[in-house]
Amino acid sequence: MEQDKPVVVLIADPPITSTPADGSKGVEEEEKLMEIVESENQTQPDLGKLTDQIKEMKEKIEKKRQDKEKRIAQEENKAQLDK
Repeated sequence: MEQDKPVVVLIADPPITSTPADGSKGVEEEEKLMEIVESENQTQPDLGKLTDQIKEMKEKIEKKRQDKEKRIAQEENKAQLDK
């Protein structure tokens, strides 16, 4: 006799189904709205943090540019004095 191999079906995180009670449509909409507001509040601090990081990077770039210009000017002055 030939036996068929059993088929294994895994269900990971099955959806949670709920039947809303009469008159609870407003509650569901309010919960969805709260989720949207919470997600927006989470992204705003991230934007502020990124803005601060960009500002710091711009300041560092400007400082490096100034240091480089200063070093080049010093090397030019030294070259002129050596003549």
